Amino acid sequence: ALNMMNEARTGFRAFNEGTKETGREIDFVKLRQGLAKGTPWTEELIESLMPGAKE
Repeated sequence: ALNMMNEARTGFRAFNEGTKETGREIDFVKLRQGLAKGTPWTEELIESLMPGAKE
């Protein structure tokens, strides 16, 4: 359930908002690395994972 609440919801948003140019997938590697480090699930994290997000 937690996966659908967070990761899938973010992925669906990325697919919906993404374009051919920016892509339609979140940065799953960055997500997994952040979660492994204990990064809190915040709006800032979500925005940083979106296609075309600035590093």
